[in-house]
Order: sequence, then C-alpha cells, then structure tokens
Amino acid sequence: IIYLESAYYLNPDVEDLVFGRLSLCIDILGINEEELVDHAKRHGRETNRNDLISVLLSLELLVEKYPVKGIVLHTKDYSMYYGSKIRNADMVKGLTLGNLMSGTRARIGRYGSFEDCRETLSLALSPAGMAFAEQLEGMNTDKQVKLVPSRYIENPKCTIGLGDTFMAGVLISFVK
Repeated sequence: IIYLESAYYLNPDVEDLVFGRLSLCIDILGINEEELVDHAKRHGRETNRNDLISVLLSLELLVEKYPVKGIVLHTKDYSMYYGSKIRNADMVKGLTLGNLMSGTRARIGRYGSFEDCRETLSLALSPAGMAFAEQLEGMNTDKQVKLVPSRYIENPKCTIGLGDTFMAGVLISFVK
C-alpha cells in the first residue's frame, strides 16, 4: 500500500501536478482540512468544513480528479477514510492510532510515550467529531467511509508535525 501525505506548503500548481502524476501509482492520499478546502476550491467546489455532506462531496471530487483508492482526511475534530475498501487494512485502527499519536503530540508538545498516550485517552472526544460520526451513521454512501472522532485538545502545545505524526499512526493499520 502506497500512502502519500500532502504538504500544505506546496505551491498549488506544483501540488496539482504532483497529485495528478503520483495519484496514478499511489493507493491513499492523506490531506488535512485546509488542503481539502483549497483543492476543492481550485476545482470549482466550495467546502463548508462544518457540514459533513459538503466535506463528503469535496472528497468525492478529489477521488474523481485523482484516481486513488481513497483519501485520509485528518482534522482537529476527527479523521476519516473515504474511498474503496482496501484489503488487509484496518482503517479504523489506523485512524484511531493516528488521532491518538497526533493528539498526544499536540497535548504535550513532543512525541508521546505509551504513558503519555494513555493520558490522552482520558480526554473527552471532540463534540464536532462526535456529531459528524452520529450523522454518518444514518447515511448510505457508495464509498467506504470510516470516521473516528479525535480527543478534544483545547490548548495544543504544538501543532508542528501533527500531520506526519498522524500518518505514522495510520501506517500501523497496514501491519498485520
């Protein structure tokens, strides 16, 4: 399984070129919500981050534009996999571990130990993430959609490297 995590600092034209070319040989594209909003807007769709249907429509646009098996979207409130089922991958496990590892880094300002991650588990789940999860339960979609609410971190100590830390957790979903 080949996973490409986007980088928000890329020039939009370079990003479209990279995604267009690499999407032909990758399985999963990882993006954050700002990247989703920007990509969709460049391709004619406005995205309301607070509206699940709007987010899903923008993800569908990107899956059509870039022929990957799926997209992993990570936000401060939830993470989501949108796309085709990927054999031998436990996406819920990966999203959960990605949330835990990046949430711990945000909470303490460094990569977390096992004990640090355990402490993060004591935090409440994001209300916005929970609302999206509840709304998704009643929906029928043509794609596989897996959503995992994040732990609510009110005042993060660090936001640098959270996407990479999240991705490290997601990659665990591919390990048997």
